[in-house]
Amino acid sequence: MKKKRCFMAIAVSLVMTISFGSLSAFAAVHNIKDAKWYRQTASNWCWAAVSETMIDKETPNFTSNGFANRQARIVYAAHNNTNNTVGTSTDMIKAMKSISPTAFKNADWNNLTTSSHWKTIMNEILADDVVAIGLFNAKPPEFQTGSLKGHTTFAYWVDSSADNILLGDPWNSSNFIDVYKNDLMNTGIYCHEFPGVTVYGGPYVIY
Repeated sequence: MKKKRCFMAIAVSLVMTISFGSLSAFAAVHNIKDAKWYRQTASNWCWAAVSETMIDKETPNFTSNGFANRQARIVYAAHNNTNNTVGTSTDMIKAMKSISPTAFKNADWNNLTTSSHWKTIMNEILADDVVAIGLFNAKPPEFQTGSLKGHTTFAYWVDSSADNILLGDPWNSSNFIDVYKNDLMNTGIYCHEFPGVTVYGGPYVIY
């Protein structure tokens, strides 16, 4: 009887080990299926388009509320006008909290400068939360000085075992940008808005 119980315990242990092993491998890769891509409706509204993706995912019945489109509503919430102007991470958070205060009550931003920041981004995606990532043609915090090229994208897919994410680019194509940690933080990547210009990960927004 004792031998039988011992065998059953070993069998259960093996099944649990295999199951948990599979779960770990599966959990390393995640695709946020309801993160919809939207083309920016004005040349400087990449940040508004990414905000639209994030708000749309978390807010049922998100409408334009009388504005020309939802991005115009987002810009107005941030700037109190609908001019074709650039926006910062702070502007994005202001608009998101104004439109959907409950969903984005914990929204915050930081600069992508450390491995800890990168891990935070990956964990957010694994938790099914879209992450906005700004791209600049200088590494942070250098991009905060002078007039530089900047563009906002959103991360919606991750393979944490390979330090790999996919970025949605709202410029003019729904094609994703395949990005690895070292590329985004050190060697640089290309985005659709600035062909041939090397850009790096800058500020990111989580919620």
